Amino acid sequence: MVQHAASETVEEIQRLTQALSDHAHAGNWDDVAVIEAKRRPLLLNLFDDTSQLDVETSRALLKDVLSLDQQIMLLAQQQRDALTQSLRQLGQGRTAIKAYDSNAR
Repeated sequence: MVQHAASETVEEIQRLTQALSDHAHAGNWDDVAVIEAKRRPLLLNLFDDTSQLDVETSRALLKDVLSLDQQIMLLAQQQRDALTQSLRQLGQGRTAIKAYDSNAR
């Protein structure tokens, strides 16, 4: 029975991890945060009692989760960099407007 519950948890973690990846690729960062908050306790509980999983299942799950998480982190860094650049350009625009206004008077 414990093995069946662990199997269901593994499937749910895999489903949530894929959803994280899908939402990150779509730029739905609010959804990414919500899904991660659902996935985190499942991972913690599953690995809290290592007797629930065999070594190969644990290894395969961790490999998949880490691989997709690395992709998601890369996407997040790219989005952060794009936002930083946008904010920088916005600041330059404000500076230009102030300069124009001060010279127009």
